[in-house]
Amino acid sequence: SSKPQMAATCWGGHSGSNMNGDKTEANLGGQDYWVVKLDPFGNIQWQNTIGGNYNDFLKSIIQSSDGGYLLGGYSESDISGDKTEDSSFSLSDYWVVKLDEAGNILWENTIGAATNDFLNCVIQTTDGGYMLGGYSNSGISGDKTEVSWLSDYWVLKLDEAGNIEWQNTIAGGHADYLNSIIQTDDGGYLLGGVFFIRYLG
Repeated sequence: SSKPQMAATCWGGHSGSNMNGDKTEANLGGQDYWVVKLDPFGNIQWQNTIGGNYNDFLKSIIQSSDGGYLLGGYSESDISGDKTEDSSFSLSDYWVVKLDEAGNILWENTIGAATNDFLNCVIQTTDGGYMLGGYSNSGISGDKTEVSWLSDYWVLKLDEAGNIEWQNTIAGGHADYLNSIIQTDDGGYLLGGVFFIRYLG
């Protein structure tokens, strides 16, 4: 019988490793995005180390309708390495990177405000754009148009070129951490995460 075959996959995470073992590219900063494309039998086809001079944490990766990929996470890096925009608004900003099907960077966008912004999930929308979901404790500053009190859901709609179309800060009054987002059949979105409240007494 023939060997079972699975679909080719692209895996991503973050790495602080230099060239060693299966890693063929040097570390760019503290932690970098590390993307590895496998064939249907688990063999490495290509890989890409993407980052700047500090820490960059990859949290989500999707294949887009054009055959490429969108990477989403958060970055502490300045303009350096693969980063063309500072994370100068804060310690951590959303960082999205669009790759072609061979793993080459097409565009990237740093999105953030005055304090910390953590991107956890990305999806492609039916119009070919993207939705970003995470959480922020930033006030109105930088790219952020609504205040956050503690940590609040922060969602942004991007067009297919990575430009912001709209955004929304959604708060529950305490600490709120958005972990997942899907597009619903009616064209809307469903968000899922954690609401945290601390009782003192």
